[in-house]
Amino acid sequence: MNDVSILNTRALVQQQETSEIFKAHGFNVINFPCIEITELDSKTQALQQLKQVKSTNVIIFSSQNAVRHAFLIYPDWKISEQSTVIAIGTKTAECLEQNSPVHIWVPEKQNSQGAIELLKGLKKLNSISLITAANGRELIQNFAKENNVPIQQINVYQRKLPQPDYITNQIIAKTENLYILATSVSTLVNLQKLLSEETWNKIKSNKLICASERITFYAKGEGFSNVLNVNTANPEKIANILTPV
Repeated sequence: MNDVSILNTRALVQQQETSEIFKAHGFNVINFPCIEITELDSKTQALQQLKQVKSTNVIIFSSQNAVRHAFLIYPDWKISEQSTVIAIGTKTAECLEQNSPVHIWVPEKQNSQGAIELLKGLKKLNSISLITAANGRELIQNFAKENNVPIQQINVYQRKLPQPDYITNQIIAKTENLYILATSVSTLVNLQKLLSEETWNKIKSNKLICASERITFYAKGEGFSNVLNVNTANPEKIANILTPV
């Protein structure tokens, strides 16, 4: 066991798996979910949009949650073999494999930037169907706009702010040598809301583990100086990067 504590900020549904992985690598773990994933209040629009996805579209699944909730909304969805299907992250691809037999592309950088690099390599890009939740993946939206590629963002789940945990808040404030997971900008936005102002300012001196360049840029703008961009949200890959050889 090393003396580094991981602040596990991942969504409630991902807390246990992420915690077990880091503990197996010898880290202490403080579980402090900053996002709660829930079903849509109404699934009618999302179902209609999923049914209208064309075989010529590039389909991008942003996360495991995007896969799970898309197939909860549309269990009979048969993705065309003619579609180019991109899963952001190996865990997302594994989840998709359980729901569809199509060939899946996984970007080397397991984030939006990696997906964009794959899109740039395609000979033909007719349109994009982005399977995700509201308020996210702006990089992909901007790429489509800048290249005049039609894009439809299909929101299949929603993110909510969990209830504040005051006891864990106090533990975080007292913990030294803390590594903070930041797998989305929303994570950091919510982390600030869930922590006291004093604790939020204090943790900025700790190491922040970011899943993308966009998160890194945002974090530095918020005053974090010790930032590591690992280009993935996969906890196993992150743990391997952080574990001393």
